[in-house]
Amino acid sequence: MSEDETVTAEKVVVDAYVHPSISWLDPGIKDLLESLIPVRFKDCRNLLERRPGEVVLSLSGDERVAVELWKRQVRHFHAMPHRVERGASGNGSNVVFTASRQLKPLLRNRTLRHAALSNAPVLQDPGGEVLAYFDRRPVWVETRKHGCVGQMVSIPLPDLRPGEQPLDYLNGSNFMQLLPLLQFLVKETEEIGWRHAPLRACFTLDDPNLRLPTYGFLNYRELIEQAQKHHFHVALATIPFDVSGTHSNTVNLIRHNPQCVSLLIHGNNHTRAELGWSRPRERSLAILSQSLSRIEWLEKTTALRVDRVMVPPHDALSDKIAPFLLGLGFEGAALAMTALRDWNPEMVNRPTFGLRMAEMMSDGFPVLGRIELSAACEGDAVISATLGAPIIFGGHHECAAGGLDLLSDCAATVNSLGDVQWCSIETILRSNYLSRQENCRLWIQPYSCRLELRVPEGVSSMMIIGPHRVDLEKADAFRLIRKSDVVAGRRTVLVHANTPFDVVPGEAVELISSNLGAIDYRHIKTARPSPWVLVRRLLCEARDRGRAFLPVARKA
Repeated sequence: MSEDETVTAEKVVVDAYVHPSISWLDPGIKDLLESLIPVRFKDCRNLLERRPGEVVLSLSGDERVAVELWKRQVRHFHAMPHRVERGASGNGSNVVFTASRQLKPLLRNRTLRHAALSNAPVLQDPGGEVLAYFDRRPVWVETRKHGCVGQMVSIPLPDLRPGEQPLDYLNGSNFMQLLPLLQFLVKETEEIGWRHAPLRACFTLDDPNLRLPTYGFLNYRELIEQAQKHHFHVALATIPFDVSGTHSNTVNLIRHNPQCVSLLIHGNNHTRAELGWSRPRERSLAILSQSLSRIEWLEKTTALRVDRVMVPPHDALSDKIAPFLLGLGFEGAALAMTALRDWNPEMVNRPTFGLRMAEMMSDGFPVLGRIELSAACEGDAVISATLGAPIIFGGHHECAAGGLDLLSDCAATVNSLGDVQWCSIETILRSNYLSRQENCRLWIQPYSCRLELRVPEGVSSMMIIGPHRVDLEKADAFRLIRKSDVVAGRRTVLVHANTPFDVVPGEAVELISSNLGAIDYRHIKTARPSPWVLVRRLLCEARDRGRAFLPVARKA
């Protein structure tokens, strides 16, 4: 197979011409959009050169240009050039999306809180169909004429300041400077775009152990009953240091309700920034191996199963730790993207940071973003769903201080977005990929180190590619496990990125990074924890359990 044929999937793009010049489009925003969407921006200084049906991004805000765009019969997005400033953090505005069928279903008839924007211009004579209002003023409009479509927004695209990323303009509280253009381009490229995984969601709660039927404000039986009633899944991130001593009723509850509750790994000793600091290789391996040894003991003594997913204590995770997590068999991690950036400041140079299905760290280790579990979660959930990312909430037992209504309300919000699959973090990771089929070839973009999928009918070959070649530079070998090979006792096959391999339609297959589990943690010497670790954990657990009995806490 020729080189050109091998990379066909990466070359299929839509050209979008930027007027008056491509220099008007911030380089970081350009890189983001070209990475997320099959689009390529080109310079356009003269609109007369454009032909009917082409795509034009107009950034001058000039009304005469808007008229010319219709004359040229081009499909266009016309934005104002004025700079806007975010207001004080305590202020906010409402964005109201209309019922327009030109919007994604998950946006229709939805009202979201948004950071206040000063000096935001208004569309004086919008015409067309209003798609969104900002503080009751139309700011996003679509018009259709002569078989062409044009959108106009009054809120300008962002100009990134030093230290800023597109993530700062595409999140749950600040999104209107980027979301309209993103949606316009997604619609223009939907016939050649990548197919996302189904919408998936999970709650994660940090710290709970299984010593009693409760932990702090959490009552495990009530939690599972609520999950069954309101159709959600919750993953408990338990601390390996705490696995000794379990309550039989609690163990049975969790073991018999895997559709509602699962277990994750929360650090090792849960000391401050346990996985945030860069340590010598031997020390890092010792900490992580000890956590796995403790979890293995829990599994053997209770018949429970714990997902090999790390939730770092205090959301502290260094990129230098990622290869050790992957090598020891951890399939991924989950934490807030802003915290990941704080602990890894070099990631500020990634234009797509926090805006993909997962953030791929060294050696291809995936990190899923978590949303703070609060009553104000709707914006973040909607943006995550819009980007095709899993919706993962993160919280502690205090989230149940007023009962479990917070989880039920957040679940209702997520379920209003469409057909949602509530599942474990492991299930999310193993389905975390983009796909695209052309004839008998299926291309896969993995955002995980282990995938499970069924080969679609009509597909006889597959190929793994990355959004950029560097993403797979150190993780370009995968073990291919076919169900038929397992049954027949045949060895797994090693396949490489950017190289096609044969598959059978309808067959269940797994793709596992060759880096996953390359180190046997049982052969790593672990260190005895200091007495302070025991004292600290006893004090923290006593604090958590005691809060549930305080009169003020119960009232809250």
